[in-house]
Amino acid sequence: TDFDFGDEYSQIVVSGLSFIEKSGLRMKELDGRVRIRESNLTITGENEEEAYQLLSDELGMEPVRVFGGSEQLKFDRMEYDKELQVAELYYNFGNEDTMIFFVNASYGVASFGIDVEDSLTDTYKKRINAEDVVIKEYTTPKNNKRYLASFDYMGLEYYMFGTMEKADFEKILNNLKFLWK
Repeated sequence: TDFDFGDEYSQIVVSGLSFIEKSGLRMKELDGRVRIRESNLTITGENEEEAYQLLSDELGMEPVRVFGGSEQLKFDRMEYDKELQVAELYYNFGNEDTMIFFVNASYGVASFGIDVEDSLTDTYKKRINAEDVVIKEYTTPKNNKRYLASFDYMGLEYYMFGTMEKADFEKILNNLKFLWK
C-alpha cells in the first residue's frame, strides 16, 4: 500500500513491513492494515554505549557500530522492537538533519523504501572493511541529497540513511566499526 503523507511523515520499509512516523506516532503496516506500535518497543535515549550494549545483549553478538566520522554526528536514541528484531539508531547531524542506522536480525527478505517524491540519481558499491556496501543517492524535491547504504554482516542486515553531503555520508560509512575484524 502506498501512502502519501507529504513532508511531515517519513515512511521506511524494513523486512516487508512499512514503518510510518510523524511526531513520535509510530505505525506498522502489514497485510494492508495500519496499526500503532507500542508493544515490544524499547527506547534508550542519549546514552549510545547503553544502546549498543542492549542491542548486543538482545542479538547475542556485537553489531556493527557507528563510530565517529564527523563531529556533527550526535547520538539521539535507539528504538528496538523485540518482536521484529529491528533496531533503529537515530543520530542528529548538524542542526537540522537526522541519520538513521538500522540493524535487522529478522532473517527475512528485507527492503527499504524512500519517499516516492525522491528521485534515484546514482547507485554504486563501495568496499568498507572488506564488506561490499551498496549506496544509493536520491535527490529530494527540494534538491537535497539523501543517501542509503545497505550491507550484510555476520547474519545481520544493516541500513544507513541520511540527508547530508556525499563526503560526510561516506566518511561516516568509512568509520563504521566491525568488531569481529
